[in-house]
Amino acid sequence: MFRPLRTATAVALGVALSCSACSPAAKKDAARDGATSRADDQQPTPSSTDGAAGIVPRPPVAASNASPESVRPSTGAAGFAYRFEAPTNAANASVEPLFRDPRLSNVTDAMKRFALPREVPVIPADVGPCASPNAFYSPGKHAVFLCYPMAKVAFDNFVAMGKSPQEASNLTRDAITFVLLHELGHALIGELNLGVTGKEEDAVDELATLILIQNGKHDMAIAGTYALVLLQHFQGKGRKTPYFDEHSVSEARLYDVLCMILGSKPETFGPEILRQHPELGARAPKCPATYEKIDRAWTTMLAPHARAAAP
Repeated sequence: MFRPLRTATAVALGVALSCSACSPAAKKDAARDGATSRADDQQPTPSSTDGAAGIVPRPPVAASNASPESVRPSTGAAGFAYRFEAPTNAANASVEPLFRDPRLSNVTDAMKRFALPREVPVIPADVGPCASPNAFYSPGKHAVFLCYPMAKVAFDNFVAMGKSPQEASNLTRDAITFVLLHELGHALIGELNLGVTGKEEDAVDELATLILIQNGKHDMAIAGTYALVLLQHFQGKGRKTPYFDEHSVSEARLYDVLCMILGSKPETFGPEILRQHPELGARAPKCPATYEKIDRAWTTMLAPHARAAAP
């Protein structure tokens, strides 16, 4: 089961990180409906791992130009809800399948484990503030926005690193999952009026990483952080390092995530992480205590807002 934290806040996501369209029958249905692979082999493709095989782009739907200025009224349900919106810009059509992936809606639905005062929709968009690479929680609109250009830039950057289109697609999908959990962390803080010491951006990185580590998906946390590093480099070309920014320097975020992963299971993850990142060696002995403190802090904050787990 997919659980974000170890105690009363545990969320059972079940197949949240897999897909319900992966069975042979689903694949036959897709073939019968005329699903074909894309002609352009440099476009994101459905993942063949982690249960994503069989996911194909669905017929286009009318776009609603979702933006912080045009969020539809709440349905009245208190909790997170994934509300798919197709891209309005043809340049973003190539990454649309990644946002139709059932994983995003499953993860969002599972986070209903936390009681919120209202419905908080999660909406893919590519207009307004989402016309550029971005993702954010809007306190005024009580909504989370995942921006198509963010995924497009992440995919292109992974390809530029030498990844195959399939590998880049898988990494981008994992990165979107990390970013989704990161933004849901912002929404939990905002909607529940939680107190956070230190940088909120770092705190929600930690929450997203905790959720993924404790569900055996630490690789998604790494992919997500790498994508953020690449995105920060993309946005910061020709500019000085923004030490004044609310986000920590991207490489520091990566090492914080690696420390948490190492600290969660030093014997399991330590050797490989330190082989790839020997510079983390001096910090490594402190990582288990760091992981425990972060887990305890988030568990303490969220436990009062966790609904009773299903029997």
